[in-house]
Amino acid sequence: MMNRKERRAAAHAARIYPQGPCDPENAKVCGRPDCVTCNASDDEDEDDTQPVAPPKHPLSEARLAANRASAQASTGPKTPSGKAKVAQNAVKTALTGRTVLLPFDDVTAYQALLDEYRKEFTPVGPIERGLVQSLVDTCWRLDRIPGLEYALIENGYNQFGHSDPARTMATPDATLEMLIRRAQEKEFRNLALTESRLVRRREREMKELRTLQTTRKAKEEEELKQAAQLALVAETKKQLFDVEPLGFVFSTQRFAQYMARLTPAMKSNLLREAASQLPQTQAAA
Repeated sequence: MMNRKERRAAAHAARIYPQGPCDPENAKVCGRPDCVTCNASDDEDEDDTQPVAPPKHPLSEARLAANRASAQASTGPKTPSGKAKVAQNAVKTALTGRTVLLPFDDVTAYQALLDEYRKEFTPVGPIERGLVQSLVDTCWRLDRIPGLEYALIENGYNQFGHSDPARTMATPDATLEMLIRRAQEKEFRNLALTESRLVRRREREMKELRTLQTTRKAKEEEELKQAAQLALVAETKKQLFDVEPLGFVFSTQRFAQYMARLTPAMKSNLLREAASQLPQTQAAA
């Protein structure tokens, strides 16, 4: 049984040379499957009847210069307001990307949410502040998804009502919503996927923030304890004590608050520990 290439070669030979043996000078034209000369090499492309596209002519220097001049004249907006406006051209839902607030969003509500998160977590340093900001943006986007789903359903109601008002009125609401969700399955699926990603991002950032704060607070508590021991030892020796040159991460106000909460029993325990670690304490001093 001949393969596809052999059948095409036989048909091609039958059309051009219905009779007679192969002419060696026309070996690449005959193509009969029983011709030794034609089948000596199979490197030729299977479909040699496709037209060859003519080579493209290079642009002239004058045309290239004109294209470059046109490109320099159409570089888009140059003012900050124009650039900000154009940057919103591709924004649809603001669930992804750099844009968080849409033009119709309540900026006051967003700022109130940001203030609540800052008050709860009291971030310290750029990393913690950035995580709190990202958490607020993620929560704001998650709160937008139910409104987008409602808008899709409302738009579907309007479309069904416009196309067939009588049928829309006679169809139960649950059935109509099912039809709408089926008709706009892609949009609802994209919203569900985006919501899952945002939820995972919120959980990941929340965990990272709490880990950072737990580590920082533990280190701060240990340094406050060391500074309090040094201060109490200096007090017993009637010496002056200044916490700032020691290079701790906490502020002077934070140290004053810590010292104010110490009871006499807590001070005695700190002095006892300082006495047992006197070489280390003196080295740190």
